[in-house]
Amino acid sequence: MYIVLQMDELLYSGYTNAVVDGRPRKTDPIVGRDDRSTSPLAESLFSIQYLPPLVLGSVGRALGLSASSLFIILLPLAAMLGSASTCWLIVSITNNSKIAAVGTLATFAFAGVIAGQGIIGLLVDPETRFLGLPFLRRYEPAAPWALFFVFCVLTWRVLTRSQCKRYAILAGFVFAVLVFSYFYLWTTALAWFVSVLLLWVLFRREDLHSKLWSILAGLVIAALAVALFGYLVAHVSSAASDFQVFTYTRKPNLVRPIEIISFILISASLVFIDGIHLRTPAALFGLSLLALPFLLLNQQVITGRSIQPFHYEVLVANYAVIVGAMLMFSVFRPTLRCRGAVLLTALCIAWTLIEVESQYRANVNASIRHDEAVSVLKELRSQANMDGTWQSLSNEGRAKASVFSPNYSVCTLLPTWAPQPSILTAGAMAYQTIDSTERLDRLFLQMYLSGYSPETFRSVLNSDTEPLSRFIKTVLFGPERVVIFLGSHTPIREDELDNAARAYGQFLGAQLNEAIARYPIAYVVARPFDDLSNVNNWYVLEDGVVKGGYVLYKTRRRP
Repeated sequence: MYIVLQMDELLYSGYTNAVVDGRPRKTDPIVGRDDRSTSPLAESLFSIQYLPPLVLGSVGRALGLSASSLFIILLPLAAMLGSASTCWLIVSITNNSKIAAVGTLATFAFAGVIAGQGIIGLLVDPETRFLGLPFLRRYEPAAPWALFFVFCVLTWRVLTRSQCKRYAILAGFVFAVLVFSYFYLWTTALAWFVSVLLLWVLFRREDLHSKLWSILAGLVIAALAVALFGYLVAHVSSAASDFQVFTYTRKPNLVRPIEIISFILISASLVFIDGIHLRTPAALFGLSLLALPFLLLNQQVITGRSIQPFHYEVLVANYAVIVGAMLMFSVFRPTLRCRGAVLLTALCIAWTLIEVESQYRANVNASIRHDEAVSVLKELRSQANMDGTWQSLSNEGRAKASVFSPNYSVCTLLPTWAPQPSILTAGAMAYQTIDSTERLDRLFLQMYLSGYSPETFRSVLNSDTEPLSRFIKTVLFGPERVVIFLGSHTPIREDELDNAARAYGQFLGAQLNEAIARYPIAYVVARPFDDLSNVNNWYVLEDGVVKGGYVLYKTRRRP
């Protein structure tokens, strides 16, 4: 099993596994549903950003690799491509390989720091989510991330070379790939392009006259991609906003750490670089990157809505700011002494090792638990050919052989390895193929089969760090009430938790029989010491197969 750097990666690897298996673009591997003419599915946040899983899935099918193996390979590949594209951009503008090398190292070493993440962020805020190198979250944004700086390089060539039409067309196609790869990357590219074009209009307008038709050619390609993306978005389930957490506001946000750092860097550039040099292409390019956080984190002033802006702050704008700072440094001081380069390189490498080590220590125990579950999930996958899962998905678009496991990590890992859905359907909000009532019924049934009484259910809700508790509260109250950095955070009150426990008790008294009949279980995955007494009240457990630290049971409903 690959090491999970961020919990969202399990959603991405589950979808990738479905693509490797040849399931359609509109699929929900969490609930076990596929798009069919008899049971059509709406577009999802995954199906409209399909290019990364399409590429990964095609490679997986061709080479016989699992989604987990693909994610293992993707990590170093994305790191190399990201480094190469960043270095290419800096050296293209500065013509200084030493500055480019040091600038590339600095970009990845300190991007987390200026976004308030990593070790520094953890010391200030225990809710800090991103450790290590944030851009390597797979497959979003890791797979397409390098293309943002490729787009910047092509735009540089359009603006600075006389024969630029082919670069403009290439830039248009790269932008189109970003559109169908990751929302936060292509909107960042769009905001940055508007910024750099505006600077050129203000300070180097004469350079644009001969390039207008070339730029227009690239814009046409980009506009067509955005139009098609808009069409797909119009067919996304209207409930997707429940997962994405829109914030409707026109209030500016000017005090984020990255904005303060950008303001300081821009101010220093204006003070220490004379007016003539500030009008050079390199300086304008650097200023456009430094200004990017202000555009991304304040676009709501114009649009009236904000959608999880921390993605901009942590996954792309912070990297752009450091690159912009290196460009401004090259304008102020075109050469970098060897001693300074060596010291900066040592500092970058040392800090990167510290950040990566912290991420390893934070994830190693969970990764060991994940590895222990892989063998039983592979066994479950092998059963899919015999239990009718593939046949029912093909004929009806629904998998009927559901799985119950009292272990939350098994439920989250299941889609990465097997096509059968779990009762819990952790992550189903990302696809919106089931409504809130069904999510709640499945949650309560999961808790009952796991042996929870209303009292123990209430005690689970007291935890703020336990993954299962956070998931339960997300289903009950919505992600915006649980995950602080998504936006405005309204704390969950004690009386609301008490009401949730009462609702669970009412479910056990009035709806349990109906839920047992509505969501039949074909398999149970449990550890030898798990309490399965409530499961035994309704099912006979047969053919226990021991795999790793787990036992896989087939079930038969009691008469």
